[in-house]
Amino acid sequence: MQPSLKVSNERTKAKSLLGVLESVKKRLIRQHVYHRALSPSERGIIHLVERLSVNPQGYPIIKALVGIISKARAWLRPSKYQRAMVAGRELARKNSLAAVGWGLEEAESWALDRSYILFLGWNSLASAWHG
Repeated sequence: MQPSLKVSNERTKAKSLLGVLESVKKRLIRQHVYHRALSPSERGIIHLVERLSVNPQGYPIIKALVGIISKARAWLRPSKYQRAMVAGRELARKNSLAAVGWGLEEAESWALDRSYILFLGWNSLASAWHG
C-alpha cells in the first residue's frame, strides 16, 4: 500500500508544479516580460512540458522547472493580493499590540487573522491610491 501512496503523492506534486508553471507563465505574459525573463531554451522547456503533456518525473526535469519558476518569479511584480497582505500584516501587528496594551487580551490573535490582515491591507492600499 505504501508504493501506491508514494505514486499518488508524486502525481499530485507534478500536477501542482504544472499549475504553478502555468500560472507563472500567464503572469509573465500579462506583464509583458515573458521573453525578457526567460531564455529561448527555458521557454522551450515550458513549451514542451505544456504541449506534450509530459508530467515532470525525475529529479533533473523537476529541478529545471523549479529553476525556471524561481527565475521567472524574480521578474514578476507582486499581485494586489500580495501587496495587501504585506501592508495589512504590519498594520494588524501594530493594532494587535496596541489593543493588548489597552488590556484586550483577545487581540493577540488579530495579528494572525488572515481576513483582518486583508481588510487592513485593502483599505491601506485603497487610501494610498485615492490620496
